[in-house]
Amino acid sequence: MKRNNLNILLVEDDETDGEAVIRSFKDNIRQPSFFVVPSIFKAKAFLSESTPDIVIADLYLPDGNGMELLSTDKHEALYPLVIMSGKGDEERAVEAMKGGAFDYLVKSDKSMAFIPSIVRMVLREWETLRKKNRAEKKLIKAKEEAEIANRTKSEFLTKVSHELRTPMNAILGFGQLLEMDTEETLGPQQKINVSHILKAGNHLLALINELLDLSHIESGEMSLSLENVNVQNILDDLVTSVKPLVDEKSINVVNRISMGSEYFVWADRVRLKQVLLNVIANAIKYNRIGGTISFECENNRIGRIYIKIKDTGIGITEDKIGELFKPFSRLEKETSLEEGTGIGLNIAKGLTELMGGYIEVTSVLGEGSCFTIDLPIGKTDGSPGGEY
Repeated sequence: MKRNNLNILLVEDDETDGEAVIRSFKDNIRQPSFFVVPSIFKAKAFLSESTPDIVIADLYLPDGNGMELLSTDKHEALYPLVIMSGKGDEERAVEAMKGGAFDYLVKSDKSMAFIPSIVRMVLREWETLRKKNRAEKKLIKAKEEAEIANRTKSEFLTKVSHELRTPMNAILGFGQLLEMDTEETLGPQQKINVSHILKAGNHLLALINELLDLSHIESGEMSLSLENVNVQNILDDLVTSVKPLVDEKSINVVNRISMGSEYFVWADRVRLKQVLLNVIANAIKYNRIGGTISFECENNRIGRIYIKIKDTGIGITEDKIGELFKPFSRLEKETSLEEGTGIGLNIAKGLTELMGGYIEVTSVLGEGSCFTIDLPIGKTDGSPGGEY
């Protein structure tokens, strides 16, 4: 390590030892500047006004010992410290190194000759430590800034969503009143217009609710009520609710869960339904006309249940799978006619992880995809399952 002006504070009350330290540098190309003080008091006075590149201090001094110059935390030290002693006290050496000293030197004619090498080694270690500290501080700062930005975004989404939901409910309410008005019957075109209002309003309300869910997940404010949930019952309900969408594309829904088999997971019933609905809706949306969606359940015998939803849709390439769960990511579907914001799968992933599970995807372009939802197994006694 090259240093143009190496400043060394030498804290030594023995003139002979002090001269020996200075003399050990006589063959160096760059001669360091030494500031020699004989006591802890004068050393602290010097350090209060300037910071040397390195401090070399005797352990035993008239008004204390060199260990008083140690920083309480080596990573927060303003300078590296080397302790010297005329006694080979191993216990003291260990104490000094633990306290923050970079090296401990027992005084002798032979060891004094090695002081320049020790200083160079300590300064290299010191520079490495400083670089590491700077990198860690940058990382901490970046993390704090990201957390602040994330909180700000979540707060904004929550506020905006709440502000939008009130007028949207009013629009939907008035639309429904118009639709149900028996005294002044709407004409054919008016009925179509009201239908468009209600459809667009419900779509926007669903988006607002998704934004609220997204903000709650990201801020850690999503509350769950975990219980044993029968997977088959949830899937049966969902198949009924999405039937109009399935019929519209002539999609064949196949239940491959064995008749009479019951699979219980430890989850929040409402949120699990939301997760499965988002995945099934995705399978319908990007499936082909006359395609197939199938359901499977598997007990892996180590306390987990796999729920698999397969489709014969357009599929995606392996390198794009990671983007599926990014918020507002729709891959190349931005220009398609299919409605969507790219939030659903991100919410499904977040909710699944909050329930102690995860989602995996395998897909083949042009052939379809398989979403596997892994959740803790439930038990009939009302407690989460484990290995058995």
